[in-house]
Amino acid sequence: MPPEAWPHRTEFFENAQWNHPLATDQPWTSGPHEPAEAAHRVLAALRHGRACDDPYAFHWGTGSFPVPEGRTGTLTVIDPDQCPTDTDM
Repeated sequence: MPPEAWPHRTEFFENAQWNHPLATDQPWTSGPHEPAEAAHRVLAALRHGRACDDPYAFHWGTGSFPVPEGRTGTLTVIDPDQCPTDTDM
């Protein structure tokens, strides 16, 4: 989306050491990063780098499958056949 439609906060991206867009129709970039760090940076940018009225209304998590050795907890896997489709909503 263009900044006119979804304003961004340049100071957030600069302070978080993102790279300036190479052209007006290009996005800010960052990386390369490990997957968890990349996910964290994208989420922070969506929450705080854009004009988001309620930054914590958006929830997103990351994980790996299978659970890495040495980690505890449970992992819930959803059967793809049980996921809602566009026609269900």
